[in-house]
Amino acid sequence: MHRIPYRTFPVTKEMKRTVVRVLENGEYRPGGKEETQFEKEFSQYVGAKYAVAVSSGAGALHIAMSVLGIGPGDEVITAANGFTAAADCAVWVGARPVFAEMERGTFNIDPNEIAKKITPRTKAIIPVHMYGHPADMDPIMELAEKFDLPVIEDVAQAAGSKYKGKASGNIGDVSIFSFAGKNMNCYHEGGMLVTNDENYAEKAILYRHFGHHPEHFGAEQYVIGYNYSMNGWNAALGRMTLRAIDDWNTRRRRNAKRYDELLGGLSRIEIPTERDWAYHVYLHYVIRAERRDGLKRFLGKRGIDTGIHYPIPIPLQRPYREKFGFKEGMFPLSEEATSSVLSIPTRPTLTIQEIKYITDSIKEFYR
Repeated sequence: MHRIPYRTFPVTKEMKRTVVRVLENGEYRPGGKEETQFEKEFSQYVGAKYAVAVSSGAGALHIAMSVLGIGPGDEVITAANGFTAAADCAVWVGARPVFAEMERGTFNIDPNEIAKKITPRTKAIIPVHMYGHPADMDPIMELAEKFDLPVIEDVAQAAGSKYKGKASGNIGDVSIFSFAGKNMNCYHEGGMLVTNDENYAEKAILYRHFGHHPEHFGAEQYVIGYNYSMNGWNAALGRMTLRAIDDWNTRRRRNAKRYDELLGGLSRIEIPTERDWAYHVYLHYVIRAERRDGLKRFLGKRGIDTGIHYPIPIPLQRPYREKFGFKEGMFPLSEEATSSVLSIPTRPTLTIQEIKYITDSIKEFYR
């Protein structure tokens, strides 16, 4: 069997022609045709009123913090497990990240744990749709309404997913997407801030590029902004992958179903959960595995690429331990997960033969 990569994305002749056209026509500048069309098409896809294209998902998060007026002395509640971006962006604006424990089944933030963390200093809740499975948004939105808190919906890993039939990214007050090697891709970096609030959208446009309006750049500055503009060729490639995302997600779900069937009876691993109200897009198919590190090495020797998403809970990352005093034992579910999770390939081009080889290899390791 040939090597099985964890993720690959097509590079077509049409993509090459598109990048050359963007460069030759000078459409790579902020506020150009490709960027504005991408924003229009993406907002329509999510079903929201406004979309603001930016250079990365982290850029969208940083802008969202500023749009909502979060700053020194404030607290932001987010997940203890996952990637550091949401917590990092809170620190960037001077706020304190407050971590809530995960649910065991979905790896998503537990709404009951969020409720325990709300204080008079809380200024926002950031649920992250982990691995492609939407967080349980109804109780989160109920908490937000009760305490008059905005919700920043982090859809970086879950473009195209749905919560009770509604598109993820059209539930929170502000939502952010990442297109850096996710199921939605801009070929390296890209992101989007989405909202139904016109005031938030207008502020996001200003924060995106040094506080200047793109139509009057270099004239009046309205806020102290950032440099998060999206390149025109990234927008053009994003438009192309947007047209493919539903098909790619369907293929990912098909691959996950095959894994479920082939691995469901294996006692040494736990397959992913999909709630009956969720449309999971399986950016990552994450199993819990006994002797995880040994299994990863074994699969690697057999030419199967895997990943660990994520190896250290955010509060136990060195900067957070040192700055805020987090210690081992404070988030036991997240800590246990980091020692057992293993992501196996779900890319849309995965074949039935490759899936069979992967699952046979896992079974052989535990035999």
